[in-house]
Amino acid sequence: MGGALNAKVGIGAVLVAGLALAVVWIVADRGPEVGALLVTGGPSLLVVVPWMALPLLCAALSWRLLFPPGAPRPGFPALYRATWIGLAVNWLLPVAQIGGEIAKARLLIGAGRPATLISASVVADQTLQVVSQILFSLAGFALIMLVVGATAPIEVAGASVLLLGLGTWAFYRIQRRGLFRFFRPVVLKLVPALHRATVTEAGGAVDQALGQIYDRHGRVAAALAWRLAYRVALAGEVWLVMVLIGQPVTLLEALIIETMVQTARNAAFVVPAGLGVQEGALVLVLGALGIGVEPALALAAAKRVRELGVGVPGLLAWQATETTSVWSVVRSRTR
Repeated sequence: MGGALNAKVGIGAVLVAGLALAVVWIVADRGPEVGALLVTGGPSLLVVVPWMALPLLCAALSWRLLFPPGAPRPGFPALYRATWIGLAVNWLLPVAQIGGEIAKARLLIGAGRPATLISASVVADQTLQVVSQILFSLAGFALIMLVVGATAPIEVAGASVLLLGLGTWAFYRIQRRGLFRFFRPVVLKLVPALHRATVTEAGGAVDQALGQIYDRHGRVAAALAWRLAYRVALAGEVWLVMVLIGQPVTLLEALIIETMVQTARNAAFVVPAGLGVQEGALVLVLGALGIGVEPALALAAAKRVRELGVGVPGLLAWQATETTSVWSVVRSRTR
């Protein structure tokens, strides 16, 4: 069983690499056709940039629910801004989908928010992101098997999601037993002896805050629902782009397309910005749905437009915040 699963994962890795190379060839071979579809959409395709405000809203609302009622939590504008910048970091920088979470925490802690609560909320939020991705992927697999029947790539993707689910469950159980307590021996070896007591106290406080977050089952369930809404809103982007380029799809097909794209990008999280992976996944799934290669690449281009249009300003905002913070420290030390 384990050997077969490992073999499928290996096949999946080769498939992703092959698709990336195929995309390069297809773009070179069919560039004019793809360009014609983008011309059909014209400037209206830029609507994908403001559309992202809706998924961002869902993500920020999800994160907000993880803060205990009555706690000194950040205001919603601060959470929304940190969510935006965190996504920009994960989209455009080679940080394996983790750097954005660190940036989110740093932004709010740097603004004077309680570090313990912020750290615990970011860990829980990241866990719910993965759980929502697993549920979204499973729904997509069920839908595509109903529409086009089971195929080998779907089986490989399903194996990857299974492994992700097992890893997420293990990570959740570690959190419930004490995340810092689990990693304490390793962490303390990296910390000077003078600061070990302080680090131990802070780590214990984060573990306690995490436990309190997960004990509020209703709020966690609501936060997960908003995370799923975030993913569904991105499927709305697919539907909108396909209409604009003159290749309309149903809402069900848009949902299938987005689930496969998100699954592929998360499975290949080590690939910066999912370059080649996202495009390959779109070619594969749109082909399975009977849609041509050119619309798949046009959709991929529109998604890259959104990542740049939303992500680059996010990185600039992050840089401005960090620069202001550094100058504040410098001024305080020179007085």
